[in-house]
Amino acid sequence: MNFISGGLMGDFIQSLFAVKNMCEKNNCKANLFITDGHGGDVFSYGVQKAYDDVVRLVYHQQYIQTFQILNKNVVGDSLVNLNMWREEAATEFHEDGEYKTCWSERLAKRFGFDIPSDYKWITPLEVDYRTKDKIVIHRSKHRWGGLPWQKILDEFHGDKIVFVTTNRHEYDLFREKFRGYVHIILLQTITELVNAIGSCKYFIGNQSAPFSIASALDVPRLAELEAGVWKFYKDETKYSKNLSWYLSEEEKYFTPESIIKL
Repeated sequence: MNFISGGLMGDFIQSLFAVKNMCEKNNCKANLFITDGHGGDVFSYGVQKAYDDVVRLVYHQQYIQTFQILNKNVVGDSLVNLNMWREEAATEFHEDGEYKTCWSERLAKRFGFDIPSDYKWITPLEVDYRTKDKIVIHRSKHRWGGLPWQKILDEFHGDKIVFVTTNRHEYDLFREKFRGYVHIILLQTITELVNAIGSCKYFIGNQSAPFSIASALDVPRLAELEAGVWKFYKDETKYSKNLSWYLSEEEKYFTPESIIKL
């Protein structure tokens, strides 16, 4: 099967859920093309940088046959456009300002596959021993919710917790807002980020690409959710036993095994 997928990076990672399950349904492998546009957002640093960041990761997945940047010689009618989930999402949002459907249900409905019992859809290339058995955290420059980060940092500190990012400014902004030193692991590519998150004991982050990665790996995790878009993850608890989330003191959920309870 032939697929195209665009940005942003978190959406690209989430769309691989559809690729894996459609290939399993049809007993085939994927020819995946990455692109800017075609109904998706534009990658923050361009499609070439996005491709370079994930090429090793994508080829490591058993359901992938080829992975390329989309070019004009590829016939459009033969492609499954993974960006088309946005059509239903846009309709939902304009009704009352809240998205209503979680990722798994949205993708399964749009692309016609059953949601599997095996939630995980990507496999890291190798262990990153810098994050092994540690709590890994990340917070992007946008999509902030009400998660009491300071309380978490006061309880888990020192060598128990590390901040991972490919963008030093995210770490600097986090340090400006919250007290206490947190060690940074500055990574160069998304593939390295997957290895780091895939090696951790627990992940905490807001709705951004690293949290999409944590979901794709199905590591034990806590999501800082943002009003308006929070339902993309809220009902994923029906399909993953490793997901906890926090929108507010009134709207929160923690798995029985979660190492953090707020």
